[in-house]
Amino acid sequence: MNYPTARDEKAAYWYLRLRDADVTPEEIQEGLRWQRQCLENQAAFDRVEAYWRAWSSVSDERAMLDQIGFERSWSTRKHWLAAAAALALASIAAWFFLSWSSHNAPRSIEYTTMVGQVRTITLQDGSEVVIGGATSIRTSFSSNKREVFLTEGEALFRVKKNAARPFVVASAEGLARAVGTAFDVHRGPEGTTVTVVDGLVDVRPPDGPEDRSAHLHPGDQVSLALGGKLDQTRHVNADEVTSWRTGRKVFIDESLVSVVADLNRYSAKPIALAATDVAGVRITGTVKVDGIRAWLQALGPLAGVNITENEHSIVLAGSPPKR
Repeated sequence: MNYPTARDEKAAYWYLRLRDADVTPEEIQEGLRWQRQCLENQAAFDRVEAYWRAWSSVSDERAMLDQIGFERSWSTRKHWLAAAAALALASIAAWFFLSWSSHNAPRSIEYTTMVGQVRTITLQDGSEVVIGGATSIRTSFSSNKREVFLTEGEALFRVKKNAARPFVVASAEGLARAVGTAFDVHRGPEGTTVTVVDGLVDVRPPDGPEDRSAHLHPGDQVSLALGGKLDQTRHVNADEVTSWRTGRKVFIDESLVSVVADLNRYSAKPIALAATDVAGVRITGTVKVDGIRAWLQALGPLAGVNITENEHSIVLAGSPPKR
């Protein structure tokens, strides 16, 4: 059974507030902004709406409140918060009931890893996911869809084929849709990158039409920038891209800011980029995750980056000008 979170309660609040007759235009905009902040907020709101509609034994909000003992005036704003709290509790009650009674309700599970940890998980549908260091994913599976939200980090998905239940991996920048395939999804400070190992994958921005998607074959890779702009498809060595599973990171013409973000998911000591003037330096190379410090020291002179280390972190800054 799924236990509701603070996000679920917030979604329940906004669901009722946006349905109220005295809602202001400012509140409508605020509620819509909250939904659009991230895919998880939108999914929580959609679940509340779906579960509320399914709670057919209660005909309206007032009847729901009466059932749980709240006799409040709906005509004044004074009792609004109490009513909203009651709705949240009522929605949660519906959540529990439907989680037990219907396999159609989405089931959400979150998986996370610590810095340096690589974890292999078998999902509810039999698909397998290898999760890289300091990565978080959340699954939302129902009888007709399979969705995974990647907030940060990297994961390799081996999807169990089921044409009736497409498998979608979503980040803030876009969606990767597959049926039965293997593909890597990486999200960093500059956007999301999808690399196909086997099978076919469609990638598109979150609000993009189907005809604007990229159709990827084995060895194809495409990136989505932070604004959701879809880059040109390129061909890469998928084994190199996914070598992080065996303790190696391969960088090909990556910005230093992206390299640092990736290394921080495996480095025992945090790496700090202290100068913005070197953030865009392009890096190509291979590093073993158990030899990050030595690799950075060797990289410094080649990339024009000054490397220092203190008790708390490894600091990267621009090299001082030569006299």
